[in-house]
Amino acid sequence: MFTNAKCTVFVKERKGREDIYKSYIYNCHFEENRGFNLTASARAIDEVNNVKIFINLKDIIKDISKGDFICKGEINGNFASLEAIKKLQPKTYIITSVDTFDYGSKHLQHIKIGAK
Repeated sequence: MFTNAKCTVFVKERKGREDIYKSYIYNCHFEENRGFNLTASARAIDEVNNVKIFINLKDIIKDISKGDFICKGEINGNFASLEAIKKLQPKTYIITSVDTFDYGSKHLQHIKIGAK
């Protein structure tokens, strides 16, 4: 699988009574899509920003789930909230889907992450 960037996945973990988001850095193929949806009357505009990220399955260290966060680039550390992460990287996305493609050649096995 070809990669074009590094990404940081923030996985939610429970520490006592608090949730923390621990960072994991992966080589990935990162695709950003930006656009707008217009209604028929052109009175309402919805911003459509989403990303697709592909990570080689053999590189995955920690299970990634819907509701975790992801951003392009490398950020190390543990964070208490999305707001704390966005102070360092404003373009941080919430993961909406994680699909595993674990068939075929080991070189091509990957996960596909969708985020908004």
